[in-house]
Amino acid sequence: TLFTLCKIHTYSKSKKKQLIPKTNTKNFVPINFSDPIKPKVIVTLGRPAAATLLNSKKVTISKIRGIWHEYESITEAQAIKIKLMPTYHPAYLLRNYTYEVRKQVHDDMKKVVEELRKG
Repeated sequence: TLFTLCKIHTYSKSKKKQLIPKTNTKNFVPINFSDPIKPKVIVTLGRPAAATLLNSKKVTISKIRGIWHEYESITEAQAIKIKLMPTYHPAYLLRNYTYEVRKQVHDDMKKVVEELRKG
C-alpha cells in the first residue's frame, strides 16, 4: 500500500488584493493508520508535507529528498513505523521542468517501487 500526502492549497486575499498561499498544518489530512489503512510506504510531496510528518519546521526538501525516513504512527494498540520518502511537489516540477529535477523525482519513485516490491 502506498500513501501519498501533499499540501492542500488555500488562499487568502491581502490588502493589495493578491492571492497569497496560506501555510497551515490544519489543511493536511489527519493520519491515523488503524486497521483499514496500513501503508508500507508514505511519499510526501513537497516541504510542508515532509515537515509535518517529520515533525520539523527547519526542513529543506532538496536536502532530505531521496533519503528514507521513518514516520511513527501511534495507534491505540501500538506504535507503527512506516518508511517515508520525501520528494518534490508536482507544482515545483512544473515550474522547474529540467532534466535534473525530473531525474531526481524519477529516482525517488524507483526507490519507492523497489521498497513496495520487497513485500
